Amino acid sequence: GDVYKRQYQRRVREETVSAMADTSALEKQLNLKTKTIADLQATLDEKSRYLFDQSDTLDNKDRGTYYMERTIEARNRDLAILRKESEDLESKARRSSFAPKVDEGEERLAAAVKAEEDIQAEMEAAKIAMQAHKVQSQIYAGLHKRYDNGLISSGKVLDELQKAHKSLQSETATDRSSCEELKGNIQSILEEMDV
Repeated sequence: GDVYKRQYQRRVREETVSAMADTSALEKQLNLKTKTIADLQATLDEKSRYLFDQSDTLDNKDRGTYYMERTIEARNRDLAILRKESEDLESKARRSSFAPKVDEGEERLAAAVKAEEDIQAEMEAAKIAMQAHKVQSQIYAGLHKRYDNGLISSGKVLDELQKAHKSLQSETATDRSSCEELKGNIQSILEEMDV
């Protein structure tokens, strides 16, 4: 009876040790899977932020286009009004001796239109500069967060900044050429309207 009892106790010990080894292996697998899930969640969060930023940028561009169209329409209305006023003034000037006053008024009007155009150009330049600073700060914040989370090393931060800078330069060049093309189209439309 003692032999069976010892064999039974030995077998129970072996099964216990085997079960403990299986448990520690499973625990290691669980820890590995948990870390993988956390890494994937961080990647998902980063991509979600990037998608949100891109969507926001697209929305800003759409708003800019909308306001540009509204500005063009308003300018066209203003231009039509100014043309009508000019025609009225020219006819009055031909009928009266107020030609010098009309000429002076036209010069002041041209100066005011020029001043308005200069202010608009300054406002547009300031708006573009603000948007550029916003985009740059978002990129730097994203890199800083990736560095803080240990996703990139300190040696790779400069490389990442250079990549982001090159990407921004490329995007800027593309956007500038698109803007120049739009300005050319607007100018063509305005010239056609003058004819």
